[in-house]
Amino acid sequence: MTAWGRFGENKQLEPKWLRQEGGPVTVRLRKELAQEHWGQVQVKVTKGATCHCLPPTAVRKGKKLMITVPPLEKGDYDVTVCVGTKPLQGCFPLEVGDTAADDDSASGDLMQLGNMKCT
Repeated sequence: MTAWGRFGENKQLEPKWLRQEGGPVTVRLRKELAQEHWGQVQVKVTKGATCHCLPPTAVRKGKKLMITVPPLEKGDYDVTVCVGTKPLQGCFPLEVGDTAADDDSASGDLMQLGNMKCT
């Protein structure tokens, strides 16, 4: 099984979306990080030209990093784990927005598709 999960799903970042108020996010590493490097780890959350460098609030067994994301604007962000200035893995997508509004728009689109007639 690949790092992306069974059906291509990203298992490296949980949750994959946040509200604008921010909150806790868990980042899973593919390989265990040596304990001497735990103090040098930063998680970068970027969108365009804005970059937030966040230190992990907790490290579990060298493979899971817990970060607390500050309040952010709506949009799609990239999350990258770095030791010093070098990235460890690729970047993972993180969506920030109001989920209640997103769910309503998605269900509205499905309702419109359900009412369409095939000719």
